Amino acid sequence: MKSSTNIFYRKNYDPYFLLAAHTCCDMNQGALPAILAFLYYHGILTTFESIAWFVFASNLVSSVVQPLTGYLSDRRPRPWLMTLGIVSAAVSTAFIGFTDNHTIMMLCCLINGIGIAIFHPAGGKTTHAVVSGSHLGRGLSLFYVGGNLGFAAGPVLVTLSMTFFGPKGTLIMIVPAILITLILAYMNAKFVHALRREKRKITRARESGQSRSERPGAFSVLTVAIFFRATMFFALNTFIPLYWVKILGQTVETGNTVLSIIALMGAIATLCGGFMADRIGLNKMFSYALTAMTPLLIAFCSVQNMYVNLALIIPTAFFLYSTSAPMMAIGQRFLCNHTGLASGITVGLAVSFGGITAPVLGWIGDTYGLNSTFWAVAACSAGAMIVSYLIPNADLKEDEKQK
Repeated sequence: MKSSTNIFYRKNYDPYFLLAAHTCCDMNQGALPAILAFLYYHGILTTFESIAWFVFASNLVSSVVQPLTGYLSDRRPRPWLMTLGIVSAAVSTAFIGFTDNHTIMMLCCLINGIGIAIFHPAGGKTTHAVVSGSHLGRGLSLFYVGGNLGFAAGPVLVTLSMTFFGPKGTLIMIVPAILITLILAYMNAKFVHALRREKRKITRARESGQSRSERPGAFSVLTVAIFFRATMFFALNTFIPLYWVKILGQTVETGNTVLSIIALMGAIATLCGGFMADRIGLNKMFSYALTAMTPLLIAFCSVQNMYVNLALIIPTAFFLYSTSAPMMAIGQRFLCNHTGLASGITVGLAVSFGGITAPVLGWIGDTYGLNSTFWAVAACSAGAMIVSYLIPNADLKEDEKQK
């Protein structure tokens, strides 16, 4: 008999709406560096340091606010927080192009980070309620791939718009926000129903003595692995184009093309990681992917040939992104009664952590050379690999066997 929770056996399009919402949200996060770079080349911003601080501020405030919004999501069903987050991020991002005042720009970047922080816990919790069951991995992978698509589409969309309309082309970010807001407003009642149903299920399990206890200690171990992974994620997206230009002597266009290849590979890998996690187990998928990634990064740092480096970075990106859905599912298993908080950390902070460490990696590159930055990334990969094997079991199938 086909499971009623299997989103691929019945016509349940909710996960795809949530995928679209995640895409629209993270378009703003992905577009921010592209907007700041455009303003730099047009003389509105004058230093790389100012760009770094704007991005740092957005990620820092997101890291601080995200646990709080996760707590609010867990208190009662609040799927409308997704809409609030998207609108806040989109409006603030769109307004950056209408001012040359650095203080106002900083305020816009801070609101961008707050909007991102508001969306992720509510989005992750709603997705969990919609697809919870034995197919949690693949359901969460659909949600997560929306973020990958947003990061890839945001810079492209805003760059095209600003090329035609100048700095005020940032207004384009309002368009997808309006469209998805209408969809989420229409779906709100259904999402509230799913969240309440999930909460009743947890309450009944607790009253009958069959509920799983939360494991904050295990979640803390996972968070350490997330910190390492976030550093790798942000480093690849930030420094790969520079590596292709500075180390390999290629054009900026070639470097950006490689980044696009990584983004495409990320979308494919996120889906594959969710499917594989449902088959072999969440912990195994997470650990095996990080184990495979570490020697690839070491090899990447050891050679300086465009074709060899490309052949190494593609599978590296695949294994990195394939950990996305398992990481999120493991977090929700460990904090099973606070899936909003778990989602905020495993989805949102999985990026924001990297934004905070980016200045350190940049300093290493400035001081010791860009290749040293990637050796630091390889060290982070080794750290994540080691910690991944220390994470207690969160496998859905194993949990069912124990029952």
